[in-house]
Amino acid sequence: MPFSILGSYAVAASTDLNSLLFWRFVQTFGCAGGYALGAATIGDIYTAEERGAAMGTYFGVSLPFVVCR
Repeated sequence: MPFSILGSYAVAASTDLNSLLFWRFVQTFGCAGGYALGAATIGDIYTAEERGAAMGTYFGVSLPFVVCR
């Protein structure tokens, strides 16, 4: 989370392409664990029979936000 926040602020303040690409990498590094942690949480909460529907809902809601950025 701190990498995501730092990267977001630095991306907004970037003045050239090289710094923008570097800070986007830092921002992505901070966001990458979110999907794995969300999937692991769903695996802990739901039973094996309910897990597929919960994962489909989770990714169906969260992935469009990533694609639309």
